[in-house]
Amino acid sequence: MTTIMRRSLRELVLANCLALAIFASLGEPVYGAAAPFSVRVGFPQPSGAQLPLWLMVEARLDQKYGFDLQSIYISGGARLT
Repeated sequence: MTTIMRRSLRELVLANCLALAIFASLGEPVYGAAAPFSVRVGFPQPSGAQLPLWLMVEARLDQKYGFDLQSIYISGGARLT
């Protein structure tokens, strides 16, 4: 290959990369994050077994991962099942 052909090939590759970058930036607009969906979790009695649920709600880890967790105390296990 001669020097002129190499230079021409290099310019062609550079022009194609530039065109690809421009077309890629013209894609669909990026919208904001979707609203978090709500999850309701019932628990029958306040005990240590519900500690993970309480920690999740109190530390707001649910919002960190994109959903809204609502813990609901339901007295009596029969209503919960």
